Amino acid sequence: GGYKVSPVEVEDEALTMPGITDCICIAVHHPVMGQTLKLLYVSDTTIEKRAVALYLKARLEAYKLPVLYEQVDAIKRTFNGKLDRKAYS
Repeated sequence: GGYKVSPVEVEDEALTMPGITDCICIAVHHPVMGQTLKLLYVSDTTIEKRAVALYLKARLEAYKLPVLYEQVDAIKRTFNGKLDRKAYS
């Protein structure tokens, strides 16, 4: 949509949600919009995608909301503990 979104801002808001222990926001190919945001998150319990989307909707502007959500077992990190964004490209 032409907006620039900092993935760190989305991640910081997602980490405030009870139950989410780790997350990463990445850009993925979208057939219509070109690129869109996807949030991968880790939780000890099963959190529905809709619950995460509604939580973020109340805290972020509409253009910053991820379109896709996926619960994963772990987030890939570099050897020094930083998010490994290149692993998801």
